[in-house]
Formats: sequence, structure tokens, C-alpha cells
Amino acid sequence: MGIDEKMDLSEEEFLLYPYRLQSEGEPSEIDRERVERRFFDELKSLSEEAMQLAEFLSEDKRLCHELCSLLRDSLGRLDMTIELPVKAFPFLEKAERVMLNPRCHLIIVHQDGGIDSKALEGYPPEVVLMVVWNVVPKLRVLLGEYKERVKRRVEYFDRISRDLKSLQGAFGLPHEEEIPVEGLYQAEKTDATFFKT
Repeated sequence: MGIDEKMDLSEEEFLLYPYRLQSEGEPSEIDRERVERRFFDELKSLSEEAMQLAEFLSEDKRLCHELCSLLRDSLGRLDMTIELPVKAFPFLEKAERVMLNPRCHLIIVHQDGGIDSKALEGYPPEVVLMVVWNVVPKLRVLLGEYKERVKRRVEYFDRISRDLKSLQGAFGLPHEEEIPVEGLYQAEKTDATFFKT
């Protein structure tokens, strides 16, 4: 009967093999080959898992850095500090407030009045994910409010610009885009000549 024809090892046989090897001496050739094959298969799987883990950890670090940079850039441009819910961070037992400032520093205000401020990128990726998970919905709302303020300002500028253009028309002045560049230069030379005399 070949090795493959024999039943697979039970978990107990596999786990007790080193003990049996020490106490009972050398096992049969078939038992030894079955145990070693299973053990070396486990070892090979471990090696493959370790290689994949190394790749994932490298990508995790790269993406975490990229995410923090993008967040820092967005918050900096908007000049916004985002208040985060304390309950989203169960490991911060005595925190009173948690905020992410425009420089992407996580600020933790403790109940005793102490304050910790550290770059988000300096935290483990698990914490970065918790922060980003809670920042994105708030950032969306704040961005919407900011967009409305800019939109209103653009509408005002547009209206003021149209009214000022009609005022120019009332005085018979050409609009800015209607004045040729050469004409501007000639007007400057004439003014300069006038002041010299």
C-alpha cells in the first residue's frame, strides 16, 4: 500500500509526532513521510503567506502615506479643522475632543486638560483608517458649504462686473477686451510726454 493510499493523518497524530519521535524512537517510514510531507507543506504555505504579507504591508504603508498627503493638501487648501466623534475611537478612553487640523495633525484634548497633537501619518494604519472613515462624510458636508460660499461670491462678482461694464458703456469707454494692446502702449507714451513738458 502506497503513501497516498493510506488515510490522511489525524490532527492528533500530526501534533504528537515530535513527542512520539522522542519517546518511541524512529516511526515507520510511511508515517515519517506522511508527517514530514504535511509539515513541509505547512512550512511552504507559511513562506508564501509571509511573502504576500510583506507585499500588503508595503502597499499599506504607501497608500497610508499617500492618503495622509492628499488629506493634508485638501484640508490645508480649505483651511479647515474637522471635529471627530470621540466614540469613533474606543482606544481613547479619557478623550474629551478629537480634531483633525488643516496640517493633518490629529489633536486629542483629554478630560484632564492635556492636549496631544501628532501628524496623522505618525499613527498606525488602523488609526488612520478610523480617522479617514469619520473625516470623509464631514469633509463632504464642509466642502458643500464652502462650494456654496464660493458660488455666491462668483455670482456677486459676475453681477458687479456686468453692472460696471454697463457703467463704462454709459461713459462711452470701451470695454477692457476692446482696447488693443498697441493702443494701451500709445496712451502710456502720450501721458509720459505730457508730463515731461
